[in-house]
Amino acid sequence: KPHDIIVDGLVMTVSSSQQAAAETIKTVRWAASQGFGTVLGLSNVSFGLPERGWVNASFFAMAAGAGLSWAIANPSHDLLMNVKAASDVLTGRDKDSAAYIEKFTNAGENQTAADQKSVVVSNAARSLEELISIAIIEGRREDIEDLCQRALDAGYKPSRLLQNEMIPAIMKVGEFYDQKKYFLPQLIASAETMERGFTVLEPALKAAGDDKKKGTLVFATVQGDIHDIGKNIVVLMLRNYGFEVIDLGKDVKADAIVDSAEKHDADVIGLSALMTTTMIRMPDVVELVKEKGLSCKIIVGGAVVTRDWAESLGAEYATDGVAAVNKVSELCLSE
Repeated sequence: KPHDIIVDGLVMTVSSSQQAAAETIKTVRWAASQGFGTVLGLSNVSFGLPERGWVNASFFAMAAGAGLSWAIANPSHDLLMNVKAASDVLTGRDKDSAAYIEKFTNAGENQTAADQKSVVVSNAARSLEELISIAIIEGRREDIEDLCQRALDAGYKPSRLLQNEMIPAIMKVGEFYDQKKYFLPQLIASAETMERGFTVLEPALKAAGDDKKKGTLVFATVQGDIHDIGKNIVVLMLRNYGFEVIDLGKDVKADAIVDSAEKHDADVIGLSALMTTTMIRMPDVVELVKEKGLSCKIIVGGAVVTRDWAESLGAEYATDGVAAVNKVSELCLSE
């Protein structure tokens, strides 16, 4: 089998032949394309040069991008190990950037002895409710569906699981994100875990009549803008909090947004833009809402959007998904 074969590429010094590194990278790329494992001894590439660490680290990054499986290198060299951590993120080896985040944050340093002890408590000693909460906080997508189904089979009320465990868990994740204890990959992982769990509970919630939505929202990235990652995260977070969200997608015209809000009797319209050339479409929506006499509130956000811009439109403003949830909750409660 190809993965049983490891190609050990010859690494020559660029001091004597500057094309040597490029040839080695070609070898790595070819071997990886065939499904072979690859390994290189890094340091020889920089022999005869000053400040060799920079050359070694750069060579490693290039090789990692070409599909390098393993490297023989000095693990005590900070630059090299930092580049390895970043390379693992960029090549998808570090799921949810978990190792990178742990390496470059102080996660766990402020835990009390009791907190640390609780982490190692056997799952067998925890209730299903606790395990569901922990799965969401830790973003364990692969576990949540089974846990939720087991809880339902054991007779737990879906509304209790949602209100007492899942929503408080995702709120805790939001707090961690605000405090810079969690970063975007962790926020997304937890939100997606919550979404998967909710999908399991939703039929039981409907059957019990406990699926009442907190409010109806229409969200879109404005006309001319095809960037929707931020908007998608906000939509995911809002759905997890119990809002019904009609997501119109990206590059949406003002009249389509307002027509949808009118059709669904939306409480809030959410608008996103990443570029200054497209954020100028937001006033079109605001004006059209006024023309139609709709009572829905408007919230705006995106990389280029500021609080001053929002206020100039008479709209609310949110910097991220957590802030959007808080502001939308406030708007819907005030009605």
